[in-house]
Amino acid sequence: MGKSFVRVKRKLAGAKKKLVRWKKELMRLRNAAPPAPATQAGATATPTAAGPASATTTVPGNTASSLNSSPQDEVKLSLRLLHGAPEVILEVAGSQDEVTRKIVEICLPCIGRPKSVQDLNEFLMSNPIVCSARTGYIPDTTAQGRLLSRTIIAVILECHSEHKSWNGALDSDHIRISKPRESKEMFMMILKDGVEFEGEALLRAKVNDLRKAALIFRRLYQASGHSPVYVLELIQALEGATTHSVAQPAFMEFLRYHPAIMASAGRTNFTKAINRDRERILVGLPKPTICPNDWRALVKLEGHMPITVVYRYGPYGSTVGELIRFMRNVLEHGKEHQGEDGNVDYYNEHELELYLANTFHPFLPSIMRTLLALGKMEEPCGRAAWSSYKLFV
Repeated sequence: MGKSFVRVKRKLAGAKKKLVRWKKELMRLRNAAPPAPATQAGATATPTAAGPASATTTVPGNTASSLNSSPQDEVKLSLRLLHGAPEVILEVAGSQDEVTRKIVEICLPCIGRPKSVQDLNEFLMSNPIVCSARTGYIPDTTAQGRLLSRTIIAVILECHSEHKSWNGALDSDHIRISKPRESKEMFMMILKDGVEFEGEALLRAKVNDLRKAALIFRRLYQASGHSPVYVLELIQALEGATTHSVAQPAFMEFLRYHPAIMASAGRTNFTKAINRDRERILVGLPKPTICPNDWRALVKLEGHMPITVVYRYGPYGSTVGELIRFMRNVLEHGKEHQGEDGNVDYYNEHELELYLANTFHPFLPSIMRTLLALGKMEEPCGRAAWSSYKLFV
């Protein structure tokens, strides 16, 4: 008992010495750093060759240093703070720059002490956001890419729900990604605070935020060299936001669960669920506008065997319901077939879903937005399909 007490006492003494050394080094770094230039509230963004915009920003009402000055020192400093005792962390961070204070304030109550903290550029260097299936090399978002996009949209919509906005001053430099010690999942945070708006000014500010998100996504995926399925439709939806649309809960729901930021399995699940009750869910909807004449013309022009083989087992009509039925049949029956050379080709469901997304790419986002706007997903016939789809977030 006595020996255990001595060991614990020694460990505590050692921890206190480390904290003292870290605090001294922190003060040394602070005194050695050049003073940050005074800036006005807001952000000035300039595109760089690396892709995402860089910005020097201050949070209104605070004195903040540049968000992209000495990122490596920022990460090291943040980690040392986060490895200390919580009361010391908060005390020391309170006297530091805005970036460190925000990282500490967000991380401690949410995930505790993280294993690492990265800015967006560092994260992208080791975490690709685009992948492709074997068949046809159709690009799709990775799990990291979907998490990145979902988090940006979720944080923006959460801020808007509190009648706050960045009024378009949000940028990729405000994003930090941390890895918790006890989990393999990533935790993402936005270091810039929103500002309160009211009435028409709030609606205009919301529009500016969504259009800025579109710009961030466009730069991210242009830098990757690929545009995954449905990403262009997401960017267009964000760019096309208006003061009328941002006031509609259905539009906000559509953005939060857009097909571009959902897993392929979720999109497959949604297609099959809609098909099971298509007569009631899709009643009264106009013909799909994905093709000037008829969606069936796209199938006849499509050279991929899984689609053309399934289509031959028709016939199919030109309605929305018939297209949904065809997509479901491809997902169910296109997994194996004999080619012209006599060999049997095999396709998994992910590959088939990407085929369909690439062939009919405007359709799923369009039908989803229409069903939400008409309230179909709140009716008994559509509620189950929408609820099961959201599980794949």
